[in-house]
Amino acid sequence: MGLRTVAEKCRKGTLTDLTVNHDNTVSADSIFRNFLRIIRSNQTWRVVEAFNGTSHCLERLAFRKGYRVADVCAALGCSSRYLHTLFVRDIGLPPKHWMNLERMVVARRKLHGGKLPEEVARDLGFMSVHTFKRQFEKFYNTTPAMFLRSRQIFNVENDLAGDDEHDL
Repeated sequence: MGLRTVAEKCRKGTLTDLTVNHDNTVSADSIFRNFLRIIRSNQTWRVVEAFNGTSHCLERLAFRKGYRVADVCAALGCSSRYLHTLFVRDIGLPPKHWMNLERMVVARRKLHGGKLPEEVARDLGFMSVHTFKRQFEKFYNTTPAMFLRSRQIFNVENDLAGDDEHDL
């Protein structure tokens, strides 16, 4: 890279890391344009681009990209290594771990909303229903079917309405 190119990148704010290669050429990584922060805002995680202020809902982005780290990296325009550093710095977890947790939270919400385990597994991109059930049980210590049954057994409105009749 020539001196003029380096100066231009510095002026535009896209040059961050210069390295001298083994053949004494200089290469620059464009991290400035990828400088991101993850913040918590209105009960969601937001990825904010430092230079232009653009923000993305991380939960929505992860869902749209099928909870795949490589696809989220591509959407944000950063490397998986940078995303890992970003997550550990701002959230305290590696991206894969966070995405697995977020996926289980969304699965529980979908089941609670009345979706069948087969639909949830398909919607969240699990390889099979069995894989979904196994991961759900590992995370919540109950199967999706047991979770749905326990939701139907304890219905506060029905239980309270029935108790009023017996109390008289």
